[in-house]
Amino acid sequence: MKNRLKDIKRYLWDVLLFSGIGCFSYFLLVYYADIPSQYQDRLMTFQAFSAVVVLFNGVGLSVKYINEKLMMYYQFFLKNHRMRLSD
Repeated sequence: MKNRLKDIKRYLWDVLLFSGIGCFSYFLLVYYADIPSQYQDRLMTFQAFSAVVVLFNGVGLSVKYINEKLMMYYQFFLKNHRMRLSD
């Protein structure tokens, strides 16, 4: 139970981190990029903001998941690689 709670906390911190990065990127793009006003009006909506935040969360959590899976199989790869080198 305690380990499960730890995983949930880590997941929530990751979501918070990627949401913060998404918010920062969105506001940086909207306010400091040289975008014509006709397109800037379309970007300054809640839908665009939420799309950027969801996109950042999706990409960030996907990269984190792939990294965890690769690290899990890394020891198995090293063991097999060393066995092939000893032949």
